[in-house]
Formats: sequence, structure tokens, C-alpha cells
Amino acid sequence: MVRRTLNETKLLRKGGIVIMRSWQSVAFEKLLLLRGTRKRYLDIKLMQEFIEAKYHATPYELNSRFQRRNNIQKAQIDEMLYYIINEQPNPKKVIYYFHGGAYINEPLVFHWRYLVKLAKHTDFTIVVPIYPKLPHANHEDAFHKIHALYEQLLQQYDAPFIFMGDSAGGGLALAFAQDVKIIGKTKPEQVVLHSPWLDITGQHPDYLKLQEQNIDPLLGVYGAEQLGKLWANVQQLDYYKVSPLYGDLKDIGRITLFVGTAELLIVDAQMLLSKANEQGVEIIYFEYPKMNHVFPVFPIPEAKHAMRKLLLLLMR
Repeated sequence: MVRRTLNETKLLRKGGIVIMRSWQSVAFEKLLLLRGTRKRYLDIKLMQEFIEAKYHATPYELNSRFQRRNNIQKAQIDEMLYYIINEQPNPKKVIYYFHGGAYINEPLVFHWRYLVKLAKHTDFTIVVPIYPKLPHANHEDAFHKIHALYEQLLQQYDAPFIFMGDSAGGGLALAFAQDVKIIGKTKPEQVVLHSPWLDITGQHPDYLKLQEQNIDPLLGVYGAEQLGKLWANVQQLDYYKVSPLYGDLKDIGRITLFVGTAELLIVDAQMLLSKANEQGVEIIYFEYPKMNHVFPVFPIPEAKHAMRKLLLLLMR
């Protein structure tokens, strides 16, 4: 059984009148363009310079003031830092959240604000691993660490788990759900994906077509291909741990996906929808017109709309 919701603009209504794309989302898109992130994804040399600079980056830690203000706990396992939002002994559910960042960037402040809101709305405990990343690590290192933490969490919490992630973290969340099933560990109740990066092969022709249309203010094909190859290391690019689109979708937890039409990774989202249809797997799919990459985590009205829909699914 597959559910597909198209043209979410129709649901953004006020007094029965369709509200078009918000001015806030337009302004935020311009802000994303001004940041210049997309430039390094369009230029192999710029991306290589960015990767080299990451070798000398300071190890990540969440702002301590933000932690105190939002009652976020910091912990460590196997030399991997992780954060716990809304820590409680007996949570109703636990969200295991994998942040995005093309497997090389640390979480943004928007991730944390989004997750704090999500914890307040649901009263769930949210665990966020700062998993190993490029250029110091690859997918094998990340899987080792997130498995170690998951084993600890299963012992710590007697509650259903939800795997969740955005962009590269969405790919990691889906791949981890597939791996958990293969290994025989406790599977998640749900898998929630925001604009997930599911296919690092970059083979689909629509990536370049969309890039030429300049619809995505954040991503580009060439830099993503570089990062994907490094993340895969010696593995084939269609290996499920790095490209979960090619893994088995059956019996890994109910899948929910949010994506915008103004982003390159709508290609991945639509391919996942097609594969779910082929395998007879239920997927709850939301495609928002003119929205950019990982729009649900950004401070725009459309994100609030997506949050309301997500909460209905999480609170089941």
C-alpha cells in the first residue's frame, strides 16, 4: 500500500483561498544563495579545497549556552559525541536522528532549533549522534559508531524507535534501518526522511537537467559525486550502506518522506517512491512545490505545515 500526496500547496489554505509560496521561503532561498554553498558543488577544484580545509577543522561541539537553555545533555561512546534532547527515563518513543551535511559538514543551528521544537511537540527523547565524517572517516567508521550507540540505547530505553534524518543523514537513516534488519537487531517503528540523499552513483540524467535549471540554491552534481566516492571508500557506489535506494525496503519500518520540487534530491525521492511501489511497500510521501532542500528544518511557514503533518504520523 502506497500513499502519495502531491501539490501540498493545496493544503496551505486560509479562508478557503490557496496561499502561494510564502515570502519567507523566497527570502530564505536568497539567503542560501548568498551563502555560496552551491558554488563548491559546481566546481571540483573548490570542493577539493573545501575537503582539504576540513582536515584542519576544530572538532565539533554544540554551543554550551544553547545546550543549557534547551536542557540538552552531552555524552560520548566509543569516542563519538552525541546529544540527548528531552532526556527522560521512560520516553514514549525515541528518535534516533542523523543530521545532514553531505557526510562532511556538522549540524547547523537550524537542525538544533528544529529538533528542540520536535521534542517539545512530541515529548519524545531525541538522540543525535555526531557520527564520523569525511575527510577523516568513511561510511564504515560511521556505521560502527552508530551501531554501538544504538545497542546502548536499546538497553537504556524500553520504547519504540524512530530513525530520522535529512539529506545525507536521511540516506544514513534509511541505510541503517536496512542494516539493522539484516543484522537482526530491533527494527524502528518508523523511518522519517527529509530530502534524503539515497543514490550516490549520480547516474540519473535528471540531476544534470535540474542543475542546469538552477532550481537548487544549495547543491550541485560534481561536488556531491566527489563526496559520495570518498564516503563509499572501497565499496561499490550502489552498495546499500551508501546508496540505500538499492537496498531492500521491505519490513524496515513505515517510511515517511518530505521533499521539495526545487531541489536536486527530488530525483532520489521520486526514485524511492517508484521502488516502494514496485516492492509493494507503504510510503507516506509529501512533495512540496517550489520548496528547497531540507525545507522542513528551516524557519519558514511551509516548514510549520510539514511539522503538523509529521506530528500526526509520529504520534500514532
